[in-house]
Parts: sequence; C-alpha cells; structure tokens
Amino acid sequence: MILSMDDVPSMDGTAIVALQSRIDDMRHQHVPMVLSAIASHLILKLHRAGIHKRPGELSWCRNKPRAFAVARRWLADE
Repeated sequence: MILSMDDVPSMDGTAIVALQSRIDDMRHQHVPMVLSAIASHLILKLHRAGIHKRPGELSWCRNKPRAFAVARRWLADE
C-alpha cells in the first residue's frame, strides 16, 4: 500500500495513533506500506512516536516515484 502524505502538513497525537493503528493492521495482513511525499518534520514526529522503517513492511519516501520504486522492489522480492 502506498499512502500519499503530500496533503498532510502536520499530525497531532490522535493522527499518529490512527496511523500506527493502520500500520499495525497492514502488518497483520502482511501488506507492506510506503508513506509517500512525507515531510521531514513528520518523519521526526514518527520517530519520536516509535514508528520506524522496517524493511519489507514499512518505509517512507519524499516523493511518489521513489515510493513506487520501493514498492516494486518489495514485490519483486516476494
């Protein structure tokens, strides 16, 4: 799953909890997730909340082409 974050200027605690819940749901369903076009200050918030990249499960990229490249690589590795 590629989740576009380009229209997300900020995230509060409630949004981070909701995102963590979605990430957990996708992990339990064995669906990898890439957050696309995420701002660097949001990446810092995710780190502070304990949300980190996991190869083959969760990643984030600054732009959509890179997100699609990561997703294609993960699909090829299956």
